[in-house]
Amino acid sequence: NNALLQGVVLCSTSLSQDLRVSTHYTKPTPPLLTHSTRQDKLNDLARSMGAVHRLDLTADVTHLIVGNIDTPKCRHTAKERPDIHVLKPEWIHAIRKSYMEDQDIDVDALVQEHRLPVFYNLHISVTGFEDSIQHIIEKIRSNGAHYHGDLTREVTHLIVAKPKGAKYERAQSWTIKTTSLKWLEESLDRGMAVDESLYHPLMPLEDQGRGAFVRGYQRPPVLGKRQRGETAIIPKEENGKRKMRRTASAKLADHSQNMMTSFMSHGGEESSELANDQWTEAQHVATPSRSVTPPSRANDASRHTSREGGPAPPGEELGLFSGVLCLVHGHDEKKIKNIITSNGGQITHSADVLHAAQNGDLCQHKVLILPSEWTSTKKGSLPEVPPETWLVTEWWLERCIKQKMIVDPDHDILSQPHLSLPIDDFEGLTIATSGMGHDVLHISRVVRLAGASYDEMLVPRTSFLIVPGAATNSEKISYAAKHKIPVVSDTWLYSSLHHVRKMPLSDYLVAGQSKQILDRSSARDGSVAPPQDKR
Repeated sequence: NNALLQGVVLCSTSLSQDLRVSTHYTKPTPPLLTHSTRQDKLNDLARSMGAVHRLDLTADVTHLIVGNIDTPKCRHTAKERPDIHVLKPEWIHAIRKSYMEDQDIDVDALVQEHRLPVFYNLHISVTGFEDSIQHIIEKIRSNGAHYHGDLTREVTHLIVAKPKGAKYERAQSWTIKTTSLKWLEESLDRGMAVDESLYHPLMPLEDQGRGAFVRGYQRPPVLGKRQRGETAIIPKEENGKRKMRRTASAKLADHSQNMMTSFMSHGGEESSELANDQWTEAQHVATPSRSVTPPSRANDASRHTSREGGPAPPGEELGLFSGVLCLVHGHDEKKIKNIITSNGGQITHSADVLHAAQNGDLCQHKVLILPSEWTSTKKGSLPEVPPETWLVTEWWLERCIKQKMIVDPDHDILSQPHLSLPIDDFEGLTIATSGMGHDVLHISRVVRLAGASYDEMLVPRTSFLIVPGAATNSEKISYAAKHKIPVVSDTWLYSSLHHVRKMPLSDYLVAGQSKQILDRSSARDGSVAPPQDKR
């Protein structure tokens, strides 16, 4: 049962409460469907059969469940997304019913059976047509609309042969949508009711319908979709006690491996059903990263700036990376291309395109994406790009998606390539961190690129502990104080990366630490073996 809709990415719009909650079938259901009344909700029912539900109309949506076609999601789908199956809510119930009655389930056949009619629940009247009136009425009724011989306030659309007459004048005064016959014909061609405003009878016939819907659409590739035979990676349970070091290391490795797929697989899942019906992605309040590029100590307070990706109005490119033009260099392009294009960005294969692109709504940022492992000892040739081009690594993609905003790499050093590393004075250092949140993965990597060792555990031999600048109290800080391990602000690391040299620790000690602690640290780092813990 939980694989019936595997591969289906679902979105819904304008479902009334009685449609959201299923009470149509009373036959006893399997345990999967009887956990709670909430499990009977339409979207939860679809999820229980293997579908993924999106609150927003994202690029990977395959099926749209509709209660009313006069919504932003429907209008956008009609114009931009002919690849989406637009269906009545009964489609989900029909699949469930077939399963419960042990019938053969042909999902594609049920899609055709429950496809939303073109003019679903519209109320249409016509005027000015003589010879073809019956043919028009038949098309209206056979495609889900109600035909009205008389113009009443219940009518939603008036189709006119010419913009004149009593019905036309009354429709104008009642603000009823008035269209030409071409709207009816092209809506039938599209398979959905298209934008009526593009077919006003006062417009020249050749201009009517221009840009009403996309022909020849190709779905952008989406990262994270699994084939039927694949299963999610679930960590194996281990018997007995594990050392804290192994636990932290395993978590870090698992996070590293799965970060670039998990955000695509789960990033669009909502936690609860919302009453509003916005098809755009909602704005999110993100906790900004602290990995700034400090030009000087005086400017350390200016820690992070970025452009938050707000909702895109209908008709514009959807996605976090809309307006971003990327040149991928030195990577396996396929994986990165999937991430960028499925989130509204564009990929180019030539630096010439970056030079030719004009800055504007379609190209707000030019980006060159280099491998994060490239350093002064391991790097390839660099293409010549325009001076305004952002130089980033694949970490920038991860950080943008994690923070749900376009991160400016000029103010986020963990997004930048580190082509000047390693740093000579980092060799032999062992660095630990505390309280760095989601930055810890990239910090652990960049510390190793810089030539030091990164340790998930804080032990007496640790050279020093890096914490957020405002941190003054934690178990690790207390442990460091007990073992006389210097504790420095994260700004020390970012300054060292920026200047490509080990900055003086004394300038970055956190509050409460004396500079005398550095004497022991220096002596310990210069010794062959770390001193024993003297209690």
